[in-house]
Amino acid sequence: MNSRIFALHGALAALTLTAACKKDPTAPDVGTPNKLSFELNARTVAVADSFRSFVILRDRLGNPLATPVTVASCNSAVAAVIPASDAPQVRTAFFVKGVAFNATSVCVTASASGFKDTMHVSTVPFSLAITGGPDSITSGTTGVFTFVYKDAKGVALVGVTNPTFAAGDTTIAQATATPATVAGRAPGLTVVTASGPGGVSGTKNLKVVPAAFTGTTTPSGVLPGAFLVVHGGPGQVFDANTDVSIGSIATKYFPDSFSVRVSDVSTNGVKSFTVSGIGAGDVADTGSYSVGTPAAFGGTVTPSPVYPGATIWIHRAGGDPVMDTSMRAFRGTTATNLAGLTVDTSTVRPDSFKTSISDVQAANTYLFQFTRRGAGLVAERGSYVLPVGAWAGTLTPSS
Repeated sequence: MNSRIFALHGALAALTLTAACKKDPTAPDVGTPNKLSFELNARTVAVADSFRSFVILRDRLGNPLATPVTVASCNSAVAAVIPASDAPQVRTAFFVKGVAFNATSVCVTASASGFKDTMHVSTVPFSLAITGGPDSITSGTTGVFTFVYKDAKGVALVGVTNPTFAAGDTTIAQATATPATVAGRAPGLTVVTASGPGGVSGTKNLKVVPAAFTGTTTPSGVLPGAFLVVHGGPGQVFDANTDVSIGSIATKYFPDSFSVRVSDVSTNGVKSFTVSGIGAGDVADTGSYSVGTPAAFGGTVTPSPVYPGATIWIHRAGGDPVMDTSMRAFRGTTATNLAGLTVDTSTVRPDSFKTSISDVQAANTYLFQFTRRGAGLVAERGSYVLPVGAWAGTLTPSS
C-alpha cells in the first residue's frame, strides 16, 4: 500500500517539474515595441485654435507601452506641438495649435524605439465674412465685393487663398473669372456666398435691377388683344433664352425683334415691361409701351332695354369687321374689372352673336369689349344699361 502511495507522489512530482520547465510562447512579445500610431492620420485646426490628441506605442500583443514618445512639428511656424498628459492612461498626449494659415498641410511626427508615425495638420481660417460691396447692381454690370478672414481670436488674417464667390440663383447673378466679382443678369433677389479654405463662408444679399431698354416698340397705342413688336437696341441680341414680362413670345424675329400679344383687357396708357435673357450674358432691360383705347362700338344690342334673365343679341355696325369665334368678349362695370363674357359660339354669325344676362344681375351700366376682330385685330367697346324696376304689388298676409 505504501509503495503505491510513494509511486503516485513521484508521478505528481515529475509532472510538476515538467510543467515548470515549459516556456510561455507569448513571453517574448510582451513589452517588445511593435507599432507606433497617432489617434488620427489627419486633422484640421483653425488659426489661433488648438486640438488635443495622443500617440500610442504598443507591443506585439497590442498592449500600450510607457516608453517615452517624441512628438514634434515639421513646421512650428504653422502648427506648434505642446506637450500634455493623459495619465493614468498609457499614452503620450499633446496639443497642436494653429499658428498661421498654410495652403498645404504640415506634418506632426512621432518617434520611439525606432518606430515612427506621421499626422498631417491643415491650418485654416476660423471665419470668413463679406465686408463690403453693393446691395444692388444693374443687369449687365458687375459688383465687386470685399472680404476678410479671421482667426479664432477675431484677428484678421492675410495671405489666405481668395475665396470662391457664387450666387444662389445663377439666373439672377453669376460669378465672373475676376476674384470677388459678380455680374448681374435677370432682375430679382439672390444671395452671394464666398467660400474659403476649411469650409468657412460668408454671405450677402444682392438685388439685380434691369437696365434701361434702348430699343423700340411698335405700334404706338397698340390695342388690347393685338400684337406688340419689340425691336432690340444697338448691339442687343434676342435668342432662345429671351423672355418678356408682357406674355409669351408669339413670333420670333431673332436676333433683332419679336412680337407678343397685349392683354385683351389691358387699359389704355403707358405700361412698363421687362425683357430678360438678352445676349450671351442673359441680361435684362426694362422699357415702356403705350396701349390705345378701343374704338366705340357702333352696333346695337337687342332687346332694348335689356333686363335680368334676358337673352340678348349683339349686332355689328356696317363696315365693322365680321364677328367670328376667334374674337374675345368681355363685360364689366368699368374698364378695370372686365371679365370674360360667355358667348354661345353656335350662334356666332358674321353680323351678330347671342349671350345672356343672369337673373340676379344687379342694375347698373355695363361695358362690353370685343378684341381680336378681323385681320386687323380691331378692339371695340360699348355699353348698355340694365334697369331693375321696383316691385309695386303687395304681399299677403301682411303679418
